[in-house]
Amino acid sequence: MLRAYPPAVSATDLFSLANIVINLGISYANNTGGYAAETAKREPTLKAQFNSCQHEYDGIQLYLRMARGELKESPMSANYDIFRCTDITMYVKDLVGENRDSASKMFMDMTLQMENLTDVAIGATVALGG
Repeated sequence: MLRAYPPAVSATDLFSLANIVINLGISYANNTGGYAAETAKREPTLKAQFNSCQHEYDGIQLYLRMARGELKESPMSANYDIFRCTDITMYVKDLVGENRDSASKMFMDMTLQMENLTDVAIGATVALGG
């Protein structure tokens, strides 16, 4: 997953790699939340669902930022914060997972990718002692 991402390939130690993965997750959550916000504006019938999704992705960004700040001193706390993101992605999938429109399908694909990034970030914190 990370072989095509130059900063990850150039990481010199586990701590650097964990930071890179968390930063990638923050960026991805920001982009996915932005997609949800744009969809809420474009699709009036899905506005409430996608506004909620955008809010949830703000939460993912917050937890990942908290994890990044705790990574060096407390990898276990960082691991817990990242793990909380899995609850959010499950909730988001429940919100839009049954929808059949193309925007919801795209959002579900993005959310599945977020889950993959979260899993890698959890693994990185475990490798550091979390």
